[in-house]
Amino acid sequence: MMTQTPEPALASQPATSHPLIHGIDIYNPDPVHERNAELLRAFPIDRNVFRLFARSSGLFPPILDTLNALLDGKTRTIQILDYQLVVLRMTGLVGAEYLFGINEPVSRVHGMGDERIEALRKGLKSEELFAMGIWSERQQCIITLVDESVATWTNTEETVAWAKTLMTDDEIVEVFIVLGFYSMIARITRGLRVQKDKPIPHLNQSIVEKITKNSNDLQTQVHARRTVRKMLDVSSESNIAALFFFIPVHHYMPIVLRSSTARARNAQLAPAPSLLSAGLLSTHATGMAQSSEPAYLEVARRKQAQLDSGIPTEWRLPAGLIPAGMFSPPIADTRSHAYPRVSVMDIPRRSSLLTPKELGITEDWDVRGLLAQMRQGTLSAEDVVRAFSKRAAIAHQVTRCLTEPLFPSAIQRAQQLDSILQRTGKPVGPLHGLPVSVKDCFRIKGVDSCIGLTALAFKPSTSHARLVTMLLSLGAVIIAKTNVSQGMAAPDSYNHVFGRTLNPLNHQLTVGGSSGGEAALVAMRGSMVGFGTDIGGSIRVPAMCTGLYGFKPSVGRIPFGGVVTGQPPGLGRVSLQGVAGPLARSVADLGTVLDAIVPIAERFGEDCIPAQWESESPVSERQTREFTVGVLRTDGLVTPLPPVARVLDEVAESLRRTPGVRVVDVPVPPGLSKCQGIAGRLMSADGGGSLLDLLQSTSEPLIPWLQKRIKRREALTLEQLVHLQEQRSDVEKELLGMWTVDGDCTRRIDAIITPVAPHPVPEIDRFNAIGYTASFVLLDYPAGTIPVRNLTESDLDSDQGMNSPELGSWDRVNRDLWQGQSVDRRVYLDSPLSIQVVTPKQHDYELFQAMEIIDRAIQSQKGAT
Repeated sequence: MMTQTPEPALASQPATSHPLIHGIDIYNPDPVHERNAELLRAFPIDRNVFRLFARSSGLFPPILDTLNALLDGKTRTIQILDYQLVVLRMTGLVGAEYLFGINEPVSRVHGMGDERIEALRKGLKSEELFAMGIWSERQQCIITLVDESVATWTNTEETVAWAKTLMTDDEIVEVFIVLGFYSMIARITRGLRVQKDKPIPHLNQSIVEKITKNSNDLQTQVHARRTVRKMLDVSSESNIAALFFFIPVHHYMPIVLRSSTARARNAQLAPAPSLLSAGLLSTHATGMAQSSEPAYLEVARRKQAQLDSGIPTEWRLPAGLIPAGMFSPPIADTRSHAYPRVSVMDIPRRSSLLTPKELGITEDWDVRGLLAQMRQGTLSAEDVVRAFSKRAAIAHQVTRCLTEPLFPSAIQRAQQLDSILQRTGKPVGPLHGLPVSVKDCFRIKGVDSCIGLTALAFKPSTSHARLVTMLLSLGAVIIAKTNVSQGMAAPDSYNHVFGRTLNPLNHQLTVGGSSGGEAALVAMRGSMVGFGTDIGGSIRVPAMCTGLYGFKPSVGRIPFGGVVTGQPPGLGRVSLQGVAGPLARSVADLGTVLDAIVPIAERFGEDCIPAQWESESPVSERQTREFTVGVLRTDGLVTPLPPVARVLDEVAESLRRTPGVRVVDVPVPPGLSKCQGIAGRLMSADGGGSLLDLLQSTSEPLIPWLQKRIKRREALTLEQLVHLQEQRSDVEKELLGMWTVDGDCTRRIDAIITPVAPHPVPEIDRFNAIGYTASFVLLDYPAGTIPVRNLTESDLDSDQGMNSPELGSWDRVNRDLWQGQSVDRRVYLDSPLSIQVVTPKQHDYELFQAMEIIDRAIQSQKGAT
């Protein structure tokens, strides 16, 4: 006999009321089997649907068991938002309001958004839904699968074939399992007219207490409270109750179903250790892990909690503005299909977190103008740094771009700068008050530089990197450090510590790497200028992916000392030397910071050489001879895809129309195709042992992109290194001829334009060939990127050059990015198309001048069209 009433704080109905559901008295305890009564008592809240199910003495437990398995993110393959899309679409179509209401808050917390949810609630036709332009192709396919199944109990071969291009077989089957199970519940709740659950007084407080009671795990408590707060932002209290439809099933049923009555009653008082059931948190974010788990997971949890605590509560976005996929566990191996095709560039404005003044500070000025405003006292450094810090926090919540938020110390430094300016009337250096960010590898005293490796986490630096010291001496304010790929070894930005940084222009496309966090932050105006490093393209690739201007200098122009690489110190001196450089939103912004840095770099960097940085007019305004630009169309290894070739031709044509500029074609030097191979061997001179040893120390696996690319090998011998450097010297000598016109050494090419990559910005983890960028590291040529335009519908129709013979395996993979069955070209729509500008070794100022001339020609052409 069921004699115990639910706890008053958690009861949704008085125990004395007996509402009838089509004649079934769900609150009369007498007919309920004792086992089912124990199950009901184990729930932390009361739900009408469970009371109804409990009338089946034999089927109630297995129904809960099935639901438990469906909700468990470890046993389910499809993402929580795909799961919820199936449920909301089906319930909206059949009018199952009770079930829709239970699942709606879960979808909302996971970022489905008001517009999508309301469209699903109305049961709009698929044509109307798709016309809204807010659904990814994967979501459209899921909607079509549900629609056909609900209407006809079957699906067309075309739809299933479509699904197989977007989902695994496991995922397709699970879509139908979820659809079938919830269709059953919808029939029951509709057929028996299950009433809406009443609001529960003080529910949110009770939930927090239930979750955190007797828990010594501070991280679990913090996550629980944050999640409840996030739900309160977007839901009424009654809707929060709906969210916890999921919690008792996942956390209480496994205990109750295999326990005695006494243990079940004890379970009623036990805290739920996390919010796993709704997919809000993973075991990686709680203290639930088994003792046998790899050590790196615990380190990652602690580091993620530390990062999370660095985002002030008052700067947090409402959950409805956070896109799907961002609520997945940060270190989940999520590929493009897990994210919607969405831009988050407008989120800072839509969020209402930034005041009109802060929007003006972060959007209306270039670097030179903002510095002038602070020098004149029109804007305070504190106001500027606070505005950019807040915008950086917003950017992080929709891209995962940060690793170390430095907001409190940055604001404190800005206050000190204001005080000095007010007291002395003089700014602290030419970059006084400028908010900048740096890649995670730059040491900052007292802060980690773990470069995406758990083995290096919680080991704060004892001194600054040389560039950091220089920036501070110039008056800049460092507001944050940003995310990288694992060990800075991949052209994307994903690791097991902080997860994947997403491209703010399109979450399905790569943000590039390894300076991807910098690119995402600068693109979203969360920093005025970002500083990355480049040894294979790690400044230029992210700049290309996000439509920024990137500058890779020659060795010795910007201090590189004190950078954490994960390799033995000094290895770069005998193999391949990386460099530091800026990413910005204009050529002028690059020029302003380089003008401050380059002339004094030798005072700060033991690796720097004396250099001048002119501040005169661009070369186009004062030259006495033609400025000659060469067009290098390929590296000889990979043929550029049609949009890349087209945009290079467009820039060349714009330059031909520019007075004082001559354009010539540059034949591909045979030695250029050797550069990538030599560079690759020099980059891995230690045989990969340094990185693999660090990973092994915490049982951390390689990220998927690296698993087939990095194997432990013997380190290069001195003889092998010498031979590679000899080959490098031979290539350098051969490529000197590339800078002359028709072999005439008196007719010199000033700059060369070439692709940054042979393909447009690809989907996550599909960046193919880095030869177009790595070659110029080997040659030590300074190189920069310039965004030209976005990819358009007309670009999608071109197959020009695709009938030429394949040049090898790299070329074959590259063609698959345009013609392969697994790629829909439309994913590239509106992505930025960029070019690369290159000048000879140590001609860094000439590179800046060339970028000015070329960018001006591009902008003039845009104005003309």
